[in-house]
Amino acid sequence: MNQQPLCELAELAAAVPDGTKLVVPSDNCGVAMAATRELVRRGVRGLHLVCVPTSGLQAEILVGAGAVRHPGDIGG
Repeated sequence: MNQQPLCELAELAAAVPDGTKLVVPSDNCGVAMAATRELVRRGVRGLHLVCVPTSGLQAEILVGAGAVRHPGDIGG
């Protein structure tokens, strides 16, 4: 079984342009925190978060880092 990643996290984060609509799961659904950290490190801006079904730590980190266009944009 091949255990190689499909791509590196930095490459994945680079594929998320500023202004992207990004769907994030609730904390108990396998949140990709390493990818979140990489988005913050890259300095992504203007994200529109769609939180399914509610926001959690991932959304809080992105809002706190200034990556979300308007915190009121969190929703559907």
